[in-house]
Amino acid sequence: MLFHGGSSGIGSTAIAMAKAFGVSKVIVTAGSEEKCDACLRFGADVAINYNDESEDGKLDWTTKAGKVDFILDMVGGEYLNQNLKILNTNGKLAIIGFLQSPMSTVNMTRVMLKSLHITGSVLRSQPQSFKELLALEIQDHVWPLVESGALQLPANISHVYRGIESVDDALSVMQSSSHIGKIVVEV
Repeated sequence: MLFHGGSSGIGSTAIAMAKAFGVSKVIVTAGSEEKCDACLRFGADVAINYNDESEDGKLDWTTKAGKVDFILDMVGGEYLNQNLKILNTNGKLAIIGFLQSPMSTVNMTRVMLKSLHITGSVLRSQPQSFKELLALEIQDHVWPLVESGALQLPANISHVYRGIESVDDALSVMQSSSHIGKIVVEV
């Protein structure tokens, strides 16, 4: 499995859940050595700094990741073709965000020849009934792992701001991508 944004709140939770469900190798990407170190502490087996350049000066995270069966992507843009390149036959790509861009040009031949599965998902726009079903699934399948100690979610809040007037500061930190984990604004 490969998770982009491994040091994010979603990424760190995905690492912990994958390990709790028995995934033997979790690979993540992150944008600095500090973030990669955090991902390894969260339980990732391999953390790739996507800003670390290869000898020819091109980003080389795909070579370092190798082939995988599943990718969780919140980056989008040019990552789409790179993701398709490293997915194994019958591999799955779940797209949950577009930190880079929602636009990409894809040669669908690779998707067809490798029988790839691409899906997109966003929770915010789903109806309340779907969210309630999802909460029940989490209660049935994830919460027992938390209660037993098999799933230990990292305390991954990097910044806490107080008051609505601090939203601009929180957004600045988020846009700089200097944080590890969640940014919280208490109102």
